[in-house]
Amino acid sequence: KILGTPLKKGRVPGIELFERIVSLSGKNGWRIFLLGGKPGVADTAAQKLREKYPDMILAGTNDGYFGNDSAPVIEKINAANVDFLAVCLGVPKQEEWMKEHRSGLNVPLMGGFGGSLDVFAGNVRRAPEIFRKLSCEWLYRLIKEPYRIGRMMKLPKFIMGAVKDKITGKKY
Repeated sequence: KILGTPLKKGRVPGIELFERIVSLSGKNGWRIFLLGGKPGVADTAAQKLREKYPDMILAGTNDGYFGNDSAPVIEKINAANVDFLAVCLGVPKQEEWMKEHRSGLNVPLMGGFGGSLDVFAGNVRRAPEIFRKLSCEWLYRLIKEPYRIGRMMKLPKFIMGAVKDKITGKKY
């Protein structure tokens, strides 16, 4: 909206978009790669997603604890012949990682989905419906995990960056 792109009214939480893509992967032949979470989380999330969507096409998984050496992870993703890469490293790390490595990734589509893998793995519960309806899932997470305040305060910085790009006319 800030950058002048028309948006339809409505709300599409990332986790629901991610799950919809997974649900359609088998029917459409989409190979999905899950990247992020602590060691074992992506594997557990993949297992639970497969139980719910048996025709899901899983190309691979990798945890988000690879430090500054992304080369082996990128090699693993590219070798898996991925159609959709779900990057779950948290905001803004996932966006920065995708931007920095997009030219080295042979992936037609990728998206950042924050802590979705923890939810699918069963480690974290989604916010109650009332928080979702009020678009305050972030507040629920902050109440449950107050130590996240530092990470969450990066969102206003991101928004201000988008406003600056709009004013200066920067295009991506």
